[in-house]
Amino acid sequence: MKRMIALGIVLIGAGLIAVGSYSQEQKKDETPAKLKGILLEQLRSTHNRKEWFVDAMTAVNGLTPEQASWKDGKGNHSAGQLAYHLVFWNRRSLANSKASRKQNSAEITKRRSIA
Repeated sequence: MKRMIALGIVLIGAGLIAVGSYSQEQKKDETPAKLKGILLEQLRSTHNRKEWFVDAMTAVNGLTPEQASWKDGKGNHSAGQLAYHLVFWNRRSLANSKASRKQNSAEITKRRSIA
């Protein structure tokens, strides 16, 4: 349970720190932050650099099935359920992003052919 709570706190804190540090960098440059830049910075921060937190796979590495399915009896989710939730929504968000990019590309191509 402690590991599950720690993992949740680390993931939330990491996101807040990434956004905060990115905002600080943007203020130095005095260029407005763009969504693409923020997302790319967070992607780099979570996949390409070893920051103060670890990625989800490292955090749950070595977790036994019993530990992953353990619940505190107060209605809280298990570490396994939380990890599955993160993976599910990350994959869904990535798929939506890819679909959106394809749709935008098709719209641009269509506009160019009309012009």
